[in-house]
Amino acid sequence: MRLGVIAVLALLPAPASAAEVLLLEFLCRGDQRLPVAHVLDGDAPGHAVIWYDGAMQVLPEITAVSGIAYAEPGYGLIWREKGVEGHLARALPGGAEEDLLFDCRLVG
Repeated sequence: MRLGVIAVLALLPAPASAAEVLLLEFLCRGDQRLPVAHVLDGDAPGHAVIWYDGAMQVLPEITAVSGIAYAEPGYGLIWREKGVEGHLARALPGGAEEDLLFDCRLVG
């Protein structure tokens, strides 16, 4: 799966400078694994590339109260990390969220 995440990085717009890519893997409740690639380009907002439900998703960084968060615009996926923990949800109308993957912990 890591090769799939790396492959999607080629689809991102070329950064103005050398981007830093941090590859991580989380193990979530139910023994579900979630590979996450953080793409950082200096002061520009970052992106997370995740592989979920058989598809790669590129999520732009959003403002987070605590930790770091990435989300699709509108009613899409939201990935949050704080320390070694993560949580994947889907935004729903009215500000509610549906939990998709939770109790995620960084592997390795």
